[in-house]
Amino acid sequence: MRRVPYLWLLIFLLALLLLVAGGRIAPQDEETTFRMTANLLEYQRLTLTTQDFTLHPQTFPGFLPREQPRTLITTWAGPGTDGQTYPQYTHAQSLFEIPLYWVGRLLGGDATTLTGVALTKFTTSLLNAILISITGWLTAIFASHLGLSRRLSVLLGLTYPLATMALAYVDTNFSEPLLALAMLLAAYLVYQARFDHPLRHLAFAGAALGLAVYTRERSVILLPPFLLYVFLTQPRYSMKKWLAFLLPIGIAGVLIGLWNWQRFGSPLVTSYAAWQPETGFGTPLVVGAYGLWLSAGKGLLLYNPIAWLGLLGVRSLWWRDRTLTILIGLSLIIPTIFFARYDLWTGGWNWGPRYLLPLLPLLILTAGVWVHAHPSRLRCGALLAVCVLGLALNLPTVLVDHSRYLVDAGERDPEQFLKRSLLQFEASPLTQQWPAVLELARVYQQPEVWTTVQGTLDRRLQGYSGGTDLESLSTELLWVDEFLRLNVPAPWLFRLILLGYPRWGIGLAVSLLLVLLVTTGYALWRFVRASAV
Repeated sequence: MRRVPYLWLLIFLLALLLLVAGGRIAPQDEETTFRMTANLLEYQRLTLTTQDFTLHPQTFPGFLPREQPRTLITTWAGPGTDGQTYPQYTHAQSLFEIPLYWVGRLLGGDATTLTGVALTKFTTSLLNAILISITGWLTAIFASHLGLSRRLSVLLGLTYPLATMALAYVDTNFSEPLLALAMLLAAYLVYQARFDHPLRHLAFAGAALGLAVYTRERSVILLPPFLLYVFLTQPRYSMKKWLAFLLPIGIAGVLIGLWNWQRFGSPLVTSYAAWQPETGFGTPLVVGAYGLWLSAGKGLLLYNPIAWLGLLGVRSLWWRDRTLTILIGLSLIIPTIFFARYDLWTGGWNWGPRYLLPLLPLLILTAGVWVHAHPSRLRCGALLAVCVLGLALNLPTVLVDHSRYLVDAGERDPEQFLKRSLLQFEASPLTQQWPAVLELARVYQQPEVWTTVQGTLDRRLQGYSGGTDLESLSTELLWVDEFLRLNVPAPWLFRLILLGYPRWGIGLAVSLLLVLLVTTGYALWRFVRASAV
């Protein structure tokens, strides 16, 4: 614990989130990233292909889709100037997936068989569970460096992965968890640069910001708050420090320019400009800001109750550290303005306001500062209450995939369901996710349900007659995963059992994670039990 601060917290979070992860990769955004990883490693190529697949109506009572076939494309990609098809994104997330992909290959994931590709997709899909765990751990470390007690720091570290909408992203392959980690790491490092080893901390902070920009070009909007913070806290004529900070960001910009040049023949043309020119920034600011923070279907303050205390904590932080308050305040305001104007501010079918996920660790820290400033029973009780409420609101997303409710609602009201899910509390995923869990539980009270699921999968996989290349196999598995995420409980152990992997291996993995969970949970409890808030 002395060498690695809050080590028990890190292991506890890893064990828990790896235990509840879905182990699936959804079509489009998530599949694009997986194929970028797989094609890079298996074929040493930067291109990919796009297919579509159709999940036809299911006849078993309670299974989805009920009435209309569900046709989806596999990846987000488009034509480059050389006539080949390129992915919409950079390789940042894919590079982090490489070790997990190789774990799947080493466990027997042959890239020319359905079972082999399914295994590599499973191991690769665990990346966000790991990233979210690390972000929670780093939140606790940052809180302790702000002077918060061990007990409060651990509670804040637990809050991000377990009591905010981040919990739902354990089951995804979106890039926002990586952006959240990069942004929090950059904030922590520039803060530490004020006190010791400024050159080293600024260099790593620049690398974290460079990673954020390389992951998503739009993250360039995060740079002004950090540049201002370094300007206010570091000697202004120390060229060595500024070079250490800016060089990694510049390298990220060069890599993006080279990638754009490869695809579009110009370093300044992005994939969104080339392939989605109709998407712009036409949403009224007030409408988008309300949608991102307060709307029934996407409001940050509703999906993450601790964010209310975080906003109160900004004022408390102002009296302690005004430069850090400026950094955090601008990091909240600028993305809000940017995404509020964006035509697709909702982020799609994701849980909560996906684009604002990177703001949550900062709001959790300011919530901790609010409690620490006046640790009364009222404030401590309020913090515990919002944590419990946040867990209750977000827990059902790791029991049943939230897409089930949206698909069901879309069949019942295809014209208005998206609008209703955004604006009406009674139709919001936030209020309908627990009913979706209970509904699926009732479906599984039917004695023949597991036999039906197994038979559906067996007929599909045994009847496969497509190609043995990785992308064809992966497309077939997208059908499998789409069927499973709509009709089967979310945790990965159900998926692996149904796909026929050895039960002894699944049992061994679950047992190991449970042992780690119990032992590290006890060690963590002993670590904080004597601390005062």
